[in-house]
Amino acid sequence: MGGRPVAVTVAAWLLMLPPNTGLQGRRLRFEPLGKWKTIDKFSSRTECERMRSELVQRMPNSAINTARCVSEDDLL
Repeated sequence: MGGRPVAVTVAAWLLMLPPNTGLQGRRLRFEPLGKWKTIDKFSSRTECERMRSELVQRMPNSAINTARCVSEDDLL
């Protein structure tokens, strides 16, 4: 059984908002993720999506509609 220990990494999930164009709150949704702003960090996609839904319900006509949940691994 003697083997090397296996490192397990669990990626965090980030609630991210695309950059602002400066024009009437429009967002640049096709910009690379590295340019997006991190709003919050979660331990699971489910938690992230739950918060995103909550924020969209609270602020239905805001830029939060363009937010996405992104795995931290996708930024590497």
